[in-house]
Amino acid sequence: MIPLRPIVAVALMILLASPAAAQNQQSYIQNYFAGKAIQFAYGSGVSSNLPRVELLIHYCASGTFFSWGRSCRPNIIAKGYQCTNLRDAGRWQVVPQGERAVLQWLSQNGGRGSAMILVRTDGVVVDTRGNPFHRIGQAQCQ
Repeated sequence: MIPLRPIVAVALMILLASPAAAQNQQSYIQNYFAGKAIQFAYGSGVSSNLPRVELLIHYCASGTFFSWGRSCRPNIIAKGYQCTNLRDAGRWQVVPQGERAVLQWLSQNGGRGSAMILVRTDGVVVDTRGNPFHRIGQAQCQ
């Protein structure tokens, strides 16, 4: 008798690598962000090159976003941290890139950005470094 576990594992790998699975992941990620308020943080804040950035981002279902937060880095001279307030607004979208999904944004000031997005087995959406996007409620959109 052939053990089923290896066969099931191979079948799942093929299924997850299919274009339909990639489309499902993109759709899941789109729905994860659309209309939600998200807390997101990255960086360690241990050097001026690696500030700690903490953001609250409202992803409107219409494809617009607005955010605020702060970026903090050590202040060697004054001992402590130097923090800068951050504000942004613009447009966002989730686009396929191969079998993955990418969150792209265009700020009102013309700045562009993107981040590869992954979905953990528990359904939480993270960036490639494992920093989670925490849904904290509905986006406050007009």
